[in-house]
Amino acid sequence: MNLDNTPLRIKELIGNKDRLVDLFGMEILECQEGSSSVGMLVKDSHLNAADICHGGTIFALSDVAFALASNSHGRIALALDVSISYTKPVCAGAYLTARCREMQRGKKIANYVIEVEDSEGDLVALLKATSFIKDKTHFEE
Repeated sequence: MNLDNTPLRIKELIGNKDRLVDLFGMEILECQEGSSSVGMLVKDSHLNAADICHGGTIFALSDVAFALASNSHGRIALALDVSISYTKPVCAGAYLTARCREMQRGKKIANYVIEVEDSEGDLVALLKATSFIKDKTHFEE
């Protein structure tokens, strides 16, 4: 059990300081050590020229979930590599949820899997991500 409630503090920090959260209308649903979930309603402003959800929107949602999970231990973690596979198109009105799970964490490198599902629970994207863990924490002065 985390006595200093670091995941909650990271949830508040990213929720308040990550500008894309508000810009895209994302909701931080959960943040625990090594895992998180973030959701959002797909609006017309999130559509590409083919009238489906822009891949960048799905990536951005996933990236926020990745940031929460990788930083949930309190140390600053930054993306080294992220790959995405889109599996199903998404239309306006769908609610997307990105769930990130930590698969492995070392002293400097950690690996994650992010699954994005639509309103029906269908997989719309699958991501594999690697972060670099810095020595500095988010709460140092």
